[in-house]
Amino acid sequence: MSYNGPGTPMKIGGASSWRGTDRTNGFLMRNADGRIPAIQNSFADLVIDALSPFVAESAVPWGNALFVDQSEVETKSGVMHTNKPAVGYLAGVLKFDQGIQTGHPVQNWGLMEFGKGTRIVSGLIGYKHSMAEVGQETEYLAYLKGDRTQDVDTVRHTYADWMAAFAEADEGDRLALFFGNASGFPIFSIVPAGTLPVLADATFAGFAAPALFEPENEAVFVDLKTTTWHTEPAVTP
Repeated sequence: MSYNGPGTPMKIGGASSWRGTDRTNGFLMRNADGRIPAIQNSFADLVIDALSPFVAESAVPWGNALFVDQSEVETKSGVMHTNKPAVGYLAGVLKFDQGIQTGHPVQNWGLMEFGKGTRIVSGLIGYKHSMAEVGQETEYLAYLKGDRTQDVDTVRHTYADWMAAFAEADEGDRLALFFGNASGFPIFSIVPAGTLPVLADATFAGFAAPALFEPENEAVFVDLKTTTWHTEPAVTP
């Protein structure tokens, strides 16, 4: 099953064709009847924080984290932040929108700040690429925008990188999704068995399910958790 845009071939010359064209993070897993459970809703306001790496673009990449400021829970419950507030928690993930992507062929990597978006609160969410590590925000954004010079392992990780890391992991280790606190960009990391899923300057979001890896689409699906981990300490595992 393809998660690419309309008319996009899955592979060209043995290489997946999504690189540099469709940015399809943040899509819900589907099956034949499309009834895999998920919780999702629209949000009223999207705040791109002043220190966000994509503030100049006025757009937020698909599959990025959406945070809520704890002080606004009662008064501004519909306001989503792109950066984690001082006292905040993960409120969901920006859902990929095929219609908006198709309608914006030049800027197809995310939702414009003025656009109406949908957040996924819980469900099996697909990813095809991620930031390599905290600190690569500028370079990773350039990669999303189509800069092929940033299409390198030190900037972005893809299915092949995740599978290589998972293949070398010990029994019981898990592939986990985190979001950078200063950007909301996704980061995948191996969490050793018996340890808490923590990563410096990032927020834990959920574990990837090995049974749901999709090599044909080069995608992994994460069981998103927005109700378990809120304000993890910024420590290195």
